[in-house]
Order: sequence, then C-alpha cells, then structure tokens
Amino acid sequence: MPIVRHGIEHKGVDDQSVSNDDQLTIKDGEMIINEDGDDVDFRVEASGAANALVVQGSDGNVGIGVAAPPNPLTVYGNDDTSAQIASFRDTGGNLEFQFYMEGDSSPSIYLGSLGKCVIKESGTSSFTGDVSLSTGSLVIGTAGQGIDFSAQTSAAAVSGVTVSSEVLNHYEEGTWSAAFEVTGGSGSVTIHGDYDLGSYTRTGRTVHVQGFFFVSSVSSPVGNLHITGLPFAQVGGSDGSDWGAITIWTFGAASDIGNFQARVDTSLSKISLHTFNGTTSVAAAPACTAGTYFFIGGSYTTA
Repeated sequence: MPIVRHGIEHKGVDDQSVSNDDQLTIKDGEMIINEDGDDVDFRVEASGAANALVVQGSDGNVGIGVAAPPNPLTVYGNDDTSAQIASFRDTGGNLEFQFYMEGDSSPSIYLGSLGKCVIKESGTSSFTGDVSLSTGSLVIGTAGQGIDFSAQTSAAAVSGVTVSSEVLNHYEEGTWSAAFEVTGGSGSVTIHGDYDLGSYTRTGRTVHVQGFFFVSSVSSPVGNLHITGLPFAQVGGSDGSDWGAITIWTFGAASDIGNFQARVDTSLSKISLHTFNGTTSVAAAPACTAGTYFFIGGSYTTA
C-alpha cells in the first residue's frame, strides 16, 4: 500500500505492515528503522542477491548474503550457506573469527576460543604454502610450545633410534659471566675482569658456548679446575647419552703439561678442565699461572 502524507503519495514506498507501527521513523537529525524493537527483519536486496544486507529482528545479527545470520556478523559469498566467507561469533565469552574459501564448508583461517589458530587450504586439513610476516616476530606465548616438525620423516625407523621430541620449543642467544673455580684441593685461580664474558646460543635443548678467558692471578692452586657460569645446566641422560666434550685451546701454562681437555659435567652449569699427559688425566689447577688463557667452544644438552 503506498504511503500518503498531507495528501501526497510517496511513490516507491510500499507499506504492507498490519500490526507493527514505527517501522520507519524519520526525524530531523536521524532516520530510525524499527524504533519499537519489534521482531521484524530488515533486508536489503540487490540485483541477483535477495539478502545483500540483513538485520535479524530476533537477535540483531547482521548478515551479508545470508537470510538468517547465525552470528553477530556473518558474510557469505552468495545466498548459499556453503559459500560462507567470514564469520564472527562469541561462544560462551570466547571470540571466534573464521574465514572461508569459496565452496569450503570449514574455515580456512580460524582463530578459536582456546587460543587455536588454524590456517589451511580450501577443501583440505592443512596448509602447504608459505606464511610470511612483513614486520614483527612470531611469538610463542607458552613455555614448552614451539614449531612441530612431526610431519617430517624422522629417524625413528632406523634400528636403535628412539625419537623423544619433534618440537622446536626454545631459542635464545646472549652472554654469560665466567669465573675459575678450584675444587678438591686448595688455592685459587682468578679470572681477568676484562676477559670473563662468554657468549651462547640455545636452539631447542642444544646449548653452544664459546669465549676467551684470561687468568689474572693465582694463589698456589692445587686440585681440579672449572670454568663456572654456564647459562644452563647440563642434563644427564641414560648411558651418558647427553654428555659432551668442549674444544679448548690454551697458551701460557705454568709448565709443559701436554694437552688440556674439557667437558660439561652432568647436572652442572660449569666446564671441568683436565690436563692429559698421554696416559691419564691430571688435575688442571696447578697448570695455571698469571697470563694463562683459554679459548673454549662447544655444545652440550640441557633440559
């Protein structure tokens, strides 16, 4: 039925309502649709799209390309629910964002209520392309979580090999302050304050350390010699599987003591130094004097 006001017919406006009033209210500063809040849908049609824009009267959900939007904002590529494009919804106080590829009934990008983020290709359960960040970093917000490489072929099929983890869950790099320690005897070895800083890189459970350390003075050292201050403690594995030797080069020893040897002791955060006379290892502290210096480098395993 055309709307007539002050004897003037408003062509193009068809009021077919029976019981609802105030469906369209025009004021000087605003135009209101459904001011009474009745359960009446608002729908805009376009050429070939019966539901170009829908505001659902029962709950206020907004839809584009969908007759009955199930979420606060639902976007479909057309009037077919299998062509859903994007969806935003709240599930018990947890926000979800879903983005769909054409013809795919499950989301290609999903940010879920439990902190889950899923990216996949249309019609598949995985994503085979590259994920690029133009700026910023990929942040792992929970300790112990990381990049899962379990989809790769592991060495598990090799006889005698046991795979314990395929998640890369740690990376960091930095410096550590070293000191000399004498145990099992007496006296001391003092490190030079200008040459007491080592560097390290940790990738997963593997820690690589290196540094140049200079002896500034000694006080009658007798016993075992250690370089302390490693950033992480060595972890003991069964059958000594996590033990590791450290490469060491030294100059200016107190006497011709042969070769220095070094290792990281299990469950400790220090390097143990020994001298080797060709037959047995000998406590290294007596071999140090003012001016002895050590270059060290190597890797060990931590928890």
